[in-house]
Amino acid sequence: MLIIHNMGYSCSPCTLWTDVFYGLVDHLDVAFSFVASSHNSPDTMKKKSASMSRKFLIVSSKENTFFQDMGFAETKKERIYYQLGYSMFQKNPDETISRIGMNSFAHGGRYCSIWHILKFLPLQINWSPKKNY
Repeated sequence: MLIIHNMGYSCSPCTLWTDVFYGLVDHLDVAFSFVASSHNSPDTMKKKSASMSRKFLIVSSKENTFFQDMGFAETKKERIYYQLGYSMFQKNPDETISRIGMNSFAHGGRYCSIWHILKFLPLQINWSPKKNY
């Protein structure tokens, strides 16, 4: 299972990353399942995901420490800072679950094809993902 650690619907790069995986689901769902996790409240996630046609589960980690436990959030001066990334899990023969991979996503990162496509353009443009759609 691939879990996308998403910082929330107010983060346009996070929405972009989730959209990138959305386009891959039909090709990869025979190999593993996809889940997007966000620290948005369940109500916020229900409202937002109802307006978007998602092909994978979107879950809230608002009321737990999942982001912190996975290394995608840290507390500084009593404030939690979330990070965008992914974790890959596998179910072992003994029915236990192991995380077998993880990494952070970044602006211009290697996992998102849009940044590479923008490099093809002969013009220098200052582009960023749409905030809302």
